[in-house]
Amino acid sequence: MTTQSSANIVDVTEATFDREVLERSKTTPVLVDFWAPWCGPCRLLGPMLEEAVRRAEGRLALAKINSDEQPELALRHQIQGIPAVKVFVDGKIAGEFVGALPEAQLRRFLERFIPTEADRLAEQARRHESAGQWDEALRQYRDALAQQPDHAAALTGQLRILVQQRRWAEAQAAYDACPGPLQVTEEVEALRTRLELARAAAGGPSREVLEARLREQPDESEARHQLALCDAAEGRYREALEGWLAIVKRDRRFRDDGARKMMLQLFGVIGARAPLTEEYREKLARAIF
Repeated sequence: MTTQSSANIVDVTEATFDREVLERSKTTPVLVDFWAPWCGPCRLLGPMLEEAVRRAEGRLALAKINSDEQPELALRHQIQGIPAVKVFVDGKIAGEFVGALPEAQLRRFLERFIPTEADRLAEQARRHESAGQWDEALRQYRDALAQQPDHAAALTGQLRILVQQRRWAEAQAAYDACPGPLQVTEEVEALRTRLELARAAAGGPSREVLEARLREQPDESEARHQLALCDAAEGRYREALEGWLAIVKRDRRFRDDGARKMMLQLFGVIGARAPLTEEYREKLARAIF
């Protein structure tokens, strides 16, 4: 069977597999079709895969591997029957099947991997976000949500930017719009914690008042706690942790060991393996034990 080469349909060898499949799949899902010239079902499936890729208009790629000519690749991927199709996303296998599927079944299988317009907008938004272009990123996340209101990456991205910009009321509304399963993901839970910290800080005295109180009474735990809340809400995590650590060292009974609990909450916001978390986790352990 001959194959039709194009920008999105390529013949792959062992020498080109990493580039054409693993690396490319980090930006575009790649179908890998293991076939052979003597295989009748391969001659049925191959043209359907190629047509599906052409219809996807750049949102899907096809890597064709002649199993007879590339036995090492077939062995590496444990091919025991052909045609065999594996879908790579972000360098890993995300789906697979063996045999020539009927066209309707093949279409349903591929729909799981072809990026939607909402996916495209959310990916563009993430690139703008990475570049610090917050307003453009937020606009594109919202465009993605207009296309698909339950798009998880767009919902999370919108919330992340609103929290980053400390637009707390909008951020709360964005959090409330997240479905339950999304609210319990690690990233969204951390963003919710930042919202709660900001709300707690907003309900207390101003930074100026708190700093004045601490100048007069450096050991006042409540003022130090409130100031740590302000620091945490403003992203001054080291200062917040230092404030709560000072309370832990002096008064574990404050708010029923509340300073230690606040530090643990903030570790979740910063990241469990972040250097700052590791540093203050060790300091907290020394203070307690």
